[in-house]
Amino acid sequence: MGESLEDGEIALQYGPDGFKAAYYNLAFPLRIESYSDLFKNLSQLKKKLAEDDPDFIKLLGILYVLKMLSASDEPEERNNQIKFIQHTMWEAYNSNAVIKAFVDETLRTFNGEKGKAESFNSLDDLLSQQVFRFSFWKVAAEEINYRRFFVLIG
Repeated sequence: MGESLEDGEIALQYGPDGFKAAYYNLAFPLRIESYSDLFKNLSQLKKKLAEDDPDFIKLLGILYVLKMLSASDEPEERNNQIKFIQHTMWEAYNSNAVIKAFVDETLRTFNGEKGKAESFNSLDDLLSQQVFRFSFWKVAAEEINYRRFFVLIG
């Protein structure tokens, strides 16, 4: 998978229905719980937006909802919370240039820099938290278990 990351074949994307890991024209949604890893560097955003900026407060609210989200919630309630998170984030992304730039920079950082293998570590860590796993098709049968499905590459 490392070669696919470094070649840019696997990349993090963002759209109205949230963050996804894409392999060419296939895109797989990230677990909502892993979103908080994408927003660890809020101090940069806080420097550019005032603490009382409505969009910054919305983003903090989203992060709070993420922390409170539980896998044991009723499926319909959990789904509504996830849709709320995705909708509110997309709204903030489209209405605030500073938040858009922050998310776009986060994507660039996670997607790494060609020729610098260590720059893909964050994306590799993020992908290891997902319910799917990218795997070379010849070894997928050896690595598969009951918790994950595989996306065959190569």
